[in-house]
Amino acid sequence: MRNFNHPKAGILPINSLSSQFLRSAIAILILIGSLSPVRLEAQTGNQSDVTGPNPTETVPNSEAQISERIDRAGYETLVSQANTETAIAVVEEFHAWEFCNQLQLDRCGQVPSLAEITQTLAYTWGQTGQRPALIYFVALEDELQSFVVMPSQPTNAAKVTNKQTAIAPVVLRQSNPTVDRRELLQLTRRFRRQLNSPHRQGYTETSQKLYDRLLEPIASELDQAGVDVLVLVPDRGLRLMPFSALQNQAGQFLIEQYAVSLIPSFGLSDLQVADLRNRNILAMGAATFTDQQNLPAVPTELAQVVRSPWQGEVLLEQAFTVHNLRDRLASGQFGIVHLATHGVFKGGDLANSYIQFSDRRLSLLEWRDLVTQLNWNNSNAAQLEMWVLSACETAVGSVEAELGFAGLAVQLSAKSALASFWQVSDAGTLALMSEFYRQLQANPLKAQALRQTQLAMLRGEVRVDNNALVLPDGSRVAIAAAATGRANLDFSHPYYWSGFTNIGSWN
Repeated sequence: MRNFNHPKAGILPINSLSSQFLRSAIAILILIGSLSPVRLEAQTGNQSDVTGPNPTETVPNSEAQISERIDRAGYETLVSQANTETAIAVVEEFHAWEFCNQLQLDRCGQVPSLAEITQTLAYTWGQTGQRPALIYFVALEDELQSFVVMPSQPTNAAKVTNKQTAIAPVVLRQSNPTVDRRELLQLTRRFRRQLNSPHRQGYTETSQKLYDRLLEPIASELDQAGVDVLVLVPDRGLRLMPFSALQNQAGQFLIEQYAVSLIPSFGLSDLQVADLRNRNILAMGAATFTDQQNLPAVPTELAQVVRSPWQGEVLLEQAFTVHNLRDRLASGQFGIVHLATHGVFKGGDLANSYIQFSDRRLSLLEWRDLVTQLNWNNSNAAQLEMWVLSACETAVGSVEAELGFAGLAVQLSAKSALASFWQVSDAGTLALMSEFYRQLQANPLKAQALRQTQLAMLRGEVRVDNNALVLPDGSRVAIAAAATGRANLDFSHPYYWSGFTNIGSWN
């Protein structure tokens, strides 16, 4: 195992933290922070192209408005003083506690060891041909610590495809004492504001500053290792970062180098590799709403989602009900669920965040109950491969909203979720989803399919031309004028493509 920037001089590394001690340490921090623990099992949108920014986008003036529900200072001390392997375990434990408590999960699984993480990364590499790098970003008060875990190059290809064969880890630990957490979170919020409208420019400087702080210190190592996919575990305040739009000093976007996926933690992710192309799709949504903005492109979007060779069922408008969702999911016929509707993630209780159906809102608290009714929280139950929520918006500055969004795959009992940080335009969502499912047929790896879609939009290969959506294969899809407000539309601005992210399994 290789380490860069060992723990600070003068502080003894914690070399002998047992799994039990680790659990006890985190439990003490949680009790100090007055956060009621859960049962932890061996835990070692769309807006119009014509209108302006989302009215629900909230940006706090200071980090003090982000609630602290745990002894953060004690957690940071554990991370900074521990040796690299133990620090990674502490970060995994901390993230699991955050998500399991906020999402009220009954089962949180096991905190994986470094060896188990490496072995799983190596196995997925062997199955897909895509070399992943797992990156933890920990924003301490007065420095940024990054932990990068990669499987080493095996001596022969057969080793990677064998789950039982140990693969040596390559671990990079980078500490940047020049990064102040308050400044980092301010930059993150500014970046979101700058990308929240297709009419705003000037985001490049902020994008490059964030890249310099987060990725530049490890960029050469990632490049030399031949990494294909960045699997990111961001700290609080960074989970709503549109990482794909970060730029290096040469002006190159991150997606021009890597596919990108977010996970809540490694231990909370189901990373089994599966081919989605033989899975049926349940596509549901609505174009008209009584108290929210209409989404006129939704009927076309759903038709594109289930176009041949995809197979599935479309439930639109009045058929888009909670009862019909529960009924179809209980049948076990579907591996992908695509919901084209408003999804709102707010702070506070889970009941405040919801997904809108034609008959009513279904809160995240009710989603948990639905998962229980379907017996999906049984570890032996087959999980959905992917949820797609094409019109989400998430309140900035709320730890609870962050956790609700970043924990989507976990709370919906799916391997992955594709969702938007902010309300992307109706036409932009139609464009991205149409190309995403086309890419997914050619390349069933979700993060890479999303990356190729985003690149096609960035390069102008997906656009609206003379009231028709044009895709890279030359096909044209007629669009209702109400969805665009104009006959021609360019989707190269990162507002259109960087708002979407893959959460969970990248395979």
